[in-house]
Amino acid sequence: MLQANSQERYQQNAVRCSFHGRRVFEVPSSEKDRLETYGSSTTVFEFSSQVARTKLPTPREALQYRYYMTSTIKYTFEFEDGSSWVYDLHFDAEHFFIPKIDVPRNEWTELGFQQCPNCPLKTADCAQCPVARNLHQVVEDSKATLSVKRAKVRVETSERHYEKECATQEGLRSLFGVVMASSGCPHLDWLRPLARFHLPFSDTDETLFRVLSLEALKSFFSGKEVSLDSVSKKIGDRYKEVETVNHSFVKRIRTYCQADADKNAIAALDVFVQMFPYQMQSDFGSLRVLFTEKK
Repeated sequence: MLQANSQERYQQNAVRCSFHGRRVFEVPSSEKDRLETYGSSTTVFEFSSQVARTKLPTPREALQYRYYMTSTIKYTFEFEDGSSWVYDLHFDAEHFFIPKIDVPRNEWTELGFQQCPNCPLKTADCAQCPVARNLHQVVEDSKATLSVKRAKVRVETSERHYEKECATQEGLRSLFGVVMASSGCPHLDWLRPLARFHLPFSDTDETLFRVLSLEALKSFFSGKEVSLDSVSKKIGDRYKEVETVNHSFVKRIRTYCQADADKNAIAALDVFVQMFPYQMQSDFGSLRVLFTEKK
């Protein structure tokens, strides 16, 4: 962490840290190597020997620097025949949205094509489905791929790397999940905080733990009373909308994809949605036992 007196001023041989045009800080060039090591994956640094005098950031400002950066998650699929797919996902690090990108117009990405019956978006305001737009290249690559095709899937973030040899559909399930939650779909947006703390290849219990924690934390931040019944009811209601989106999205891509890898990836995402009511009926026993003291 940077140790700096915010009142000190430096005139020569300084390091300028440019926060995508929003804020510029300067620190002594003696800190250059440490800064490059500390922030190479998230921070843009501009080094200059001629910079104007300015105050260094307060400790609070220094801690907040990452909110002005762009975060990335990189997915790589490597296949036995030597081919590969690579996806660099760029997120607005403050809210963790995937910024709107331009993709070729295609019938299956149009908002009005197999539009979800619960979608509140209007074609006059949004020409393309935001999820379809952001998954365009993934669907293009996987449209002729069988779900059982083996792949080495590597997921890289600034904090850690994950790697797993699995069926293509399992890797796509993980990739689809993070993209769909971050694309601005009104019925999937509540899952966006989970994309910020993305856990690839998560199993049923891991997903259940994360979703319950997400809703409990949201209620806590809003100042509302938190109970397991209220949290689980809200999740159950939201998952009904998610299920509608998943089913509709499968219909959307079915007309474009010859094989089943991407369709089965969506179906795999939907399995947890369908299992949630049964988890509620069991009083979340698979998690509750972890919080029971051993006698």
